[in-house]
Amino acid sequence: MGKQANIRLDEAVRAAAEERAKRRGLSLQGYVADLIEQDVNESRAAFMAGAAGFLASYAERFEAEFGEDRYPVSRTGCRRTRRGTPREPEGRPRVDPGGGAADPRRSQVVDYGVPIAADARHRAEILGQEVYPEPHHKAAALLCELARQPSLEVRNLLFAATVTAAYLTACGLPVSPGLDTVLPLARAARDGLSVREVAAQIKTWTS
Repeated sequence: MGKQANIRLDEAVRAAAEERAKRRGLSLQGYVADLIEQDVNESRAAFMAGAAGFLASYAERFEAEFGEDRYPVSRTGCRRTRRGTPREPEGRPRVDPGGGAADPRRSQVVDYGVPIAADARHRAEILGQEVYPEPHHKAAALLCELARQPSLEVRNLLFAATVTAAYLTACGLPVSPGLDTVLPLARAARDGLSVREVAAQIKTWTS
């Protein structure tokens, strides 16, 4: 069962919302829930559209620049966790036979903790204040986390950059195609460029 949230509305807004809810045969709470669901669905659709557009523009360029960009492998050919424990034998990437390995959505996830950590990081708050207040700050946090901590068998930098671009698109800031800064910034983020500097460069992706 979901938790009930109390939302404060001024009288004019509440009256208008109640009128619209009545027309649709809903309670006020049900009407607000529908609005939230609609917003979430629209954001999800924008995110997926942004990811598809970015992949169409940049997947081949990442492939040419970074190759397979595989999950880190030990000298003995076994995948390792961050603490160095062998995970599984090295082999070809497990890819959906209906598509190519260049699409990170078709690559096997090796470490689910990484995207979970990236999601938590870009939402981080301290004493009620957002650590990353603007969309390009949040996008930079996503890129840094995903680029530095591989989570897929292959195409990790492409995945990191795609998520970053898709997030910006979902925020209403679609990334311009053909940018020459995308690949260098993905590499720099992986290699330790500060999140502030990454954010400053990401801001130019949408201008």
